Amino acid sequence: MFCDPAPSALDASGPALLPAKPVPYVAPLDPQQRKTILVGTVRGDVATVSVTMFGETATAAVHQLPVSAGRQVGAYAVWLPRSGPGRSGMDLSDVTAVIGYDAAGNVLTQVD
Repeated sequence: MFCDPAPSALDASGPALLPAKPVPYVAPLDPQQRKTILVGTVRGDVATVSVTMFGETATAAVHQLPVSAGRQVGAYAVWLPRSGPGRSGMDLSDVTAVIGYDAAGNVLTQVD
């Protein structure tokens, strides 16, 4: 088993940040599965992340990960449809919004 490398923005301390859109993981591949899991990372005091794809939004809690040097890094995972109307499959351009919120529900960061 292997993992993609973490975004380099997570190597340094800094303000709240969503360094990239979440990445889909299809394992095991099941043709009957209608949803796919997308996994992403955050930096800073992000408590929840909402992801929108094919017009459906899912929100997930951020789980803090152990790191050193005073950095604050977390990860989240959401389940969203793996294809849209009249389509089979998805790509990252189908993720149309990724927004990070603090514990009070205020927007801290979003993917541009």
